[in-house]
Amino acid sequence: MLVSRKKLVLFSVVFALFFPTFNSLLGGSEGYANKGSIILNCGIMLIAVVCLSGVRLDKTITRFSIWFASLFALLIGFSTLFFSSEIIFRDLFELHRPVLYLLTFLLGVYYHSRFDETSLERILLPSLLIISCIAILQPFRVVDFFSLFYTETQNIITKRATGTLLNPYDLGLLLSLLTFYSYSKLLHGSYKLINFFCFFCSILAVMMTQSRTAVFSAILGLLIISLFYMFFFYVFKKGTYKTSLNTFIILSVIVFLVFSLWSTISDNLVYLVQASIRLMDGNDTSANIRLGQVEKILTLKEDSFFYLLFGNGVSKSVMDIIENQYFLYFFRYGFFGLLLLIAVMSSFLICSFNRLFNDLNTERVHFSMAIFVWSLIFFVASFGNPFIDIIRIQFIYFFLFGYSLNFNRREHETRNAK
Repeated sequence: MLVSRKKLVLFSVVFALFFPTFNSLLGGSEGYANKGSIILNCGIMLIAVVCLSGVRLDKTITRFSIWFASLFALLIGFSTLFFSSEIIFRDLFELHRPVLYLLTFLLGVYYHSRFDETSLERILLPSLLIISCIAILQPFRVVDFFSLFYTETQNIITKRATGTLLNPYDLGLLLSLLTFYSYSKLLHGSYKLINFFCFFCSILAVMMTQSRTAVFSAILGLLIISLFYMFFFYVFKKGTYKTSLNTFIILSVIVFLVFSLWSTISDNLVYLVQASIRLMDGNDTSANIRLGQVEKILTLKEDSFFYLLFGNGVSKSVMDIIENQYFLYFFRYGFFGLLLLIAVMSSFLICSFNRLFNDLNTERVHFSMAIFVWSLIFFVASFGNPFIDIIRIQFIYFFLFGYSLNFNRREHETRNAK
C-alpha cells in the first residue's frame, strides 16, 4: 500500500470527526440522516474495507461480530418489511448501519492488534481539543462560515456550541471523553499545562452547548472518576494518588478559572437553571416532547404482540425522530432490538472496565478510565438522545468498543499461556 495501514486507520479517526456534512447547504437532518452524513458514512466504510482487506483478525471476535451484525440487519429488514405501515425512501438509510458498525468495530479490533496505543491517543485527543476550541468560539459568531458546513443555521443564530457536530447535545457527549481523560490525568498528579488546558476547554465547551443531558452526563462522569480514584488509589494504595494535595490544587484552579470566565459561563448557567426549573414544574417543552413520543410508542405497541416483539420497522413516516435511544430501538425493532442494544452497551462497558482494571498501575490508566466512564454514561445519556446512532459519535463508540474488546482477548490469551 502507498499509505501504511496504520496511517489510514488514524486518518479514519480524523475523517470521521472533521469531514463536513454540509447540513446548512445540502438539507436538513430529518431522521438523523442527510446527504452529508451518507457521504461521511460511505467514506468511513470505504476506508475500513481498504484497511481490513487481506487482514487476519481473531476468528472468535470476527465470527461473533459478523453474527451479531447479521442478526441486526435481519431484524431491520424483517421488521420494516412486515410490520412497517409505510416504507419511504429515507427508511433505507438504516439498512447500512449493521455494515457501518461492524466495519468500525473491526477497525478498532485491527488497530489494537497491530499498532501501539499511544498513536491513537495522539490523534483522537488533540482532535477533540480542536473541536472544543471551535465550539468555544461559536457563541461569539467568529466562525459562522465554518459552522455552516456542520450544523444548521438555527444553532448558529442561537449561539449554541456544536463544534463539528450537528446538535449541541451530541457535541457535549463527545467532548466528555476528553474531559474525563484530562481530569484523570490531573487527579493522578500530572499537572502539565496541557492537561489543565484540555480539561477547561472541553468542560467549557460542554457548558456552552446549553444541553442538560450533556452537562449532567459530564458532571456524573467526573463524580464517578473522583470516587473511583479515591476508592482504588487511596483505600487500596494502588497508584500514586495524593488525595489532599491533588484535591487542593485542582479545586483552587477550578475556583480561579470559574471566576475568571464567569461572564462567559453565566449566560449558559442561567439557561440551564431555568430549564431545570421548567422541567421540575412540568412545563419544559423538550421533556414534554420526549414524554409525548414515549406515550405514542406505547400506544402503537398495543395493536399486536408481534409489534411488541419485532417493532414497527424503521417507519420514519410514522415517527421520524425519537429522542430516546431505548425507545427508538423498542419502537423500530421491538423487544429483540432493545435486547440487542442493551447487549452491545453492556458488552462495551464490561470490556472497558476489564481494561481499566488491568491498566490501574500503568500509564494507560487515563485513556482506559476515560473510555470506561464514557461507555458508562451512555446508559444515562441515552434517555435524552439516541447518541449511538449519531454520526461521528457512532464511529468513536464502535471503534473504541472493538479496541477494548481486543485488549481483553489478548489479556485472556496471555494469562492462559502462563
